Amino acid sequence: MTTIDLAVSGMTCSMCVAHVTEALNGVAGVRAVEVSLKDGTARVQTSAPSADHLIQTLAQAGYPATRTSSGSSRLEPGRGGGCCCKQ
Repeated sequence: MTTIDLAVSGMTCSMCVAHVTEALNGVAGVRAVEVSLKDGTARVQTSAPSADHLIQTLAQAGYPATRTSSGSSRLEPGRGGGCCCKQ
């Protein structure tokens, strides 16, 4: 099992967190997902997909993301344009 930490931008509300969680949970091999709106992060426990695949999945959902190391600085939550509230 591998843990992948991602900085996710574009999340501004609990619905954004739900969308990011749903997108990541839809990827084959993902075992657990923790998303923090406050920190602008997602932590994914996975047995198969690469960080690049997870980042691509989030980009398609409208939430730009980058891989981070645990404890690195977060992205600003309001940046990116993925929020459902902006539509």
